[in-house]
Amino acid sequence: MPREKDFEKKVKIFLDSLGHEAWYFKHWAGAYSKSGIPDIIACIAGHFVGIELKKEDGTPSPLQIRNIKLIKEAKGYSYILYPKDFETFKKDIRALIDGL
Repeated sequence: MPREKDFEKKVKIFLDSLGHEAWYFKHWAGAYSKSGIPDIIACIAGHFVGIELKKEDGTPSPLQIRNIKLIKEAKGYSYILYPKDFETFKKDIRALIDGL
């Protein structure tokens, strides 16, 4: 089964392929950071996007689920992204860029 780190690499390659339409950073939880923040924070075509990456059998914590919900309530885009949903995610992001 692929590791979450391998999946993260695929997501970053996709985001890099978007060129000037996407800016992102990988969030590492540490001593001075807020808990439950999505793994990748991005600005894509002027929209805030939070992406929590999970391997196929991964389970988000209640705090991760809450933060994804709060981002959506603030009119941002947020995902708990599993490898099985990657192609749909890419289509969603391309539609966001195209303004659909």
